[in-house]
Amino acid sequence: MRVFLLSIPALLIASSAFGATPISVWPVDSLTKVFPDDPSGKNGASDQAWLLARNGHTTVQFAIRSITPRAALEATVKLGGGLQTQVRHAGYVPVRANPPDTPADEVVRSAPAKFPDPLFEDFPFRLDANQTTPLWIHSLCAQRNQAWHIQGRNHIPRR
Repeated sequence: MRVFLLSIPALLIASSAFGATPISVWPVDSLTKVFPDDPSGKNGASDQAWLLARNGHTTVQFAIRSITPRAALEATVKLGGGLQTQVRHAGYVPVRANPPDTPADEVVRSAPAKFPDPLFEDFPFRLDANQTTPLWIHSLCAQRNQAWHIQGRNHIPRR
């Protein structure tokens, strides 16, 4: 089994390079929906190591938010040890009505609202001001890889 750590401090360092117009980046549990109006740090998950078995895969979610619009935002993740990664950003779809006969305590957010749904592979992408977008990072470990601890690096350059 492989253990890798996606370095949240590295994400925060990359975001602090934006100076007066910071970008906030934080981990969010993969089972939690990220909405466009979520403030920085909402539903933040703990900094942790993710276990990844040989010939296995894992997906982790980060939220990203900027106080100013970003016309062409790039996000990359590079992991050592032969791990393959793919970064995607989520889009939002309008939901006009709540599911019928669903108890109110089971509704994550009342409609009408925008809900995260499609995952896009196109980079760079536009990040509107004061809007939160989820980034999904999918990692694959080939069967031939040896077990070890891997530190991840990620980069969100200024555009």
